[in-house]
Amino acid sequence: MGLEIPDLLEVSACPKIVREKRRLLIVATCLCSKEGVLRGFSDYAILKACPERNHINVIGFKLFGTLARVGLEEVAVLTPDGSMHCIQLHYVVEELARVFSFRRRHLVFEGGEVVEVPPEAVKVSRFLTRVSKLLARPS
Repeated sequence: MGLEIPDLLEVSACPKIVREKRRLLIVATCLCSKEGVLRGFSDYAILKACPERNHINVIGFKLFGTLARVGLEEVAVLTPDGSMHCIQLHYVVEELARVFSFRRRHLVFEGGEVVEVPPEAVKVSRFLTRVSKLLARPS
């Protein structure tokens, strides 16, 4: 049995825990039931989101509203690695970082552990021609 994590779309745009902690972790809903995956994030306000269930534009607009109301220090995203839906959470945080000033962390759950990836990896992954060129480079 996992922790009871509030859904990003079901809380106000300015929830008390987010105002108090000023660090937000958006976790993919499917990871909330994995034992121990959220260990080490006690200093974050944690909200869940599912881009398979809710369109990323709705999720992104909700995050925009939160960022407009709360000067967050950091936004982190934790998703399963390889999820074609959840990668959108990383993309929307990068888009919002172009407008708002906050640190961002991109985390993926792979092989039973949380792995941090740089924002540059998220950016490059959006451009298939760049990925193709990287794959074509001789080792």
